[in-house]
Amino acid sequence: MLSSTGSGTMMQFGYTAFIKPMSVSLKWSRAIISLGMSFRIIVGGLLSLLIGPIIDRYGIGKIMFLSGLIASLCTYLITKVYSPWQFLILFGIAGGFASAGAGEFAIGSVIPKWFIKKRGKALAFGTMGGVLVGVFITPIMAILMDNYGWKYGWFFISGFTLITIIPASFFMKRRPEDIGLLPDGIPIDKNDLEIHVSNNEIREGYSAMKTIVFWQLIIAFNLNGLAITGIVVHELSYLLDNGFSAYTAAFIVSIHAFSGICGRFVWGYFADKIAVKYCLAISSFGAALATLILLQASSIPMALVFAIIYGLNIGGEQLLNAVAWSEYFDRNVLATIRGFSLPFQLLSRAIGPFIAGLLFSINGSYLIPFSLFIITLFCSSFMFLSIKNPKVDYSLRT
Repeated sequence: MLSSTGSGTMMQFGYTAFIKPMSVSLKWSRAIISLGMSFRIIVGGLLSLLIGPIIDRYGIGKIMFLSGLIASLCTYLITKVYSPWQFLILFGIAGGFASAGAGEFAIGSVIPKWFIKKRGKALAFGTMGGVLVGVFITPIMAILMDNYGWKYGWFFISGFTLITIIPASFFMKRRPEDIGLLPDGIPIDKNDLEIHVSNNEIREGYSAMKTIVFWQLIIAFNLNGLAITGIVVHELSYLLDNGFSAYTAAFIVSIHAFSGICGRFVWGYFADKIAVKYCLAISSFGAALATLILLQASSIPMALVFAIIYGLNIGGEQLLNAVAWSEYFDRNVLATIRGFSLPFQLLSRAIGPFIAGLLFSINGSYLIPFSLFIITLFCSSFMFLSIKNPKVDYSLRT
């Protein structure tokens, strides 16, 4: 959780605080600044192809340590940029390493190796960092930048990344068998352990892409991710454009994030009780309804209703994503499978923020992109329902 909090400063909740201040100060369009998130997602997706098999075979500790150093250095250097291409490269590298080596992908690939019982609840705790950023860090950065400028936000992220990701890396282990345990802390005879994941297992991991379920998950997560990333990245700017003060808008985003924390535990509970596809379908459907409310939000109470409903529904997106892959495929090569799927899975997440920024730059409004996102959320809900049930005995999860 410590590592995911550090990397979460470069995800949607952290990044949303920079959209308007950097656009005004540097006179860059929101489409250009939004493209930074797209670069982060693309770099993270490509890195996951390399990092996934390494995590399965050798563990995550050294990868996490290196990712923390690179992310901290690059976010510091962002304060020196004067051209969009410099910003895009630096943030793409910083955010990409933070995501693939220390954030959503890495943590979501490791935790399922350690838990079978209450896997959903374990993932709820482990992937909570991104929404903790929204509750505590985004308001701090918004106030900091409102008083001192956007560069101080990046100074803050650089230091925060260093003191969270680096310490966490020293405590990471590859899988429970390496320390004489089975998942859920059950002890076993060390003589029966196979310390390394074999090349054959890695090859079997790549064969997952030949299954129908693999591509159904890819399509559904793309439809879902297009909206989630696009809305969260532009949420704060949308509220500011609609007359909310910086402090009020930051408060609404923090309520959204706090609801996301609650949503994580709600979905973590249900993921241990019912097929994950139903959880994902309901979550996407609820997020679509919440976005409809956002488009009508002209008052603080209405904006808070959106924040609560949207947060509760998308709060479990990361953990449900990780649960879905772990339920349909072998946990021993989970990082390899997720690493191969991520470049496909993140296509829409990479273009979602850019589409929203581009359409805003053209029309001066978020009505068209947010309406598009509502449609994709409804479509993803029905796509999740079309996937077959995983072969899981949920009575073992209690």
